[in-house]
Amino acid sequence: MMHNIAFSQVREDPQIAIDIINRLENRSPRILVVASGGCNVCNIISGVDKRDMIVDCIDANIEQLYLADLRLATVALLPDVKHIIGFLEGRFTQIQCFEILQMMAFQDCITAESYEYWKVNLELVQYGVNKIGKYEQLFQQLISC
Repeated sequence: MMHNIAFSQVREDPQIAIDIINRLENRSPRILVVASGGCNVCNIISGVDKRDMIVDCIDANIEQLYLADLRLATVALLPDVKHIIGFLEGRFTQIQCFEILQMMAFQDCITAESYEYWKVNLELVQYGVNKIGKYEQLFQQLISC
């Protein structure tokens, strides 16, 4: 599993950002967010009451952007929390993961670049993208000591 994903999950509390964005008078703000694991992006989108908000994600690591894109597509496509968590935690077969990726691409839930990345790295999706970050791997090693 060769990749450069440092963080699979973000451990910062997004509530401060959500509160600040909700206080803005502009009903259509444009927000810039570090992609990282994509968790805060999902939390901001779901926790902000700005109807026409635009969220731009940045990250020095393109693979973190692909991860954030995959996480957003997962939330947009899968029907409920059980399926979302199952997909992100690696509880689906490789065939199921590939079919979900294809649905994401077909329904324009994911960029073409992200789709190609995850298609080539399907074993990461099947393993569970919540567990693939270098820091998550380090935490697992520390726990097993």
